[in-house]
Amino acid sequence: MEETIYKWLTFILPPVTSVITWVATRYSRKTQTLEMMQKSIDMLVQKNAQLYEELVQVRNENAELKAGQQRLQNALDISNSKIADLKRTIDRKGKAK
Repeated sequence: MEETIYKWLTFILPPVTSVITWVATRYSRKTQTLEMMQKSIDMLVQKNAQLYEELVQVRNENAELKAGQQRLQNALDISNSKIADLKRTIDRKGKAK
């Protein structure tokens, strides 16, 4: 009789304990998964904020560069017009001689 009980226990006990262990650790696994997902989300939010700050900085630098380029273009236009005036003056003086 004991041998039959022992055989049944060795046959039934491992699956039953596996199911009990699975049920007991299920909550823990879900919690750990949620914590890992939350950490990933937090990391992505932080990285997104850094990228946004870099984007704003690049846009500001771009605006400054465009303004500087416009100032240089204006100075070049003024210089070109002065050069053209000087050439006309030189041409007039050359023709007057």
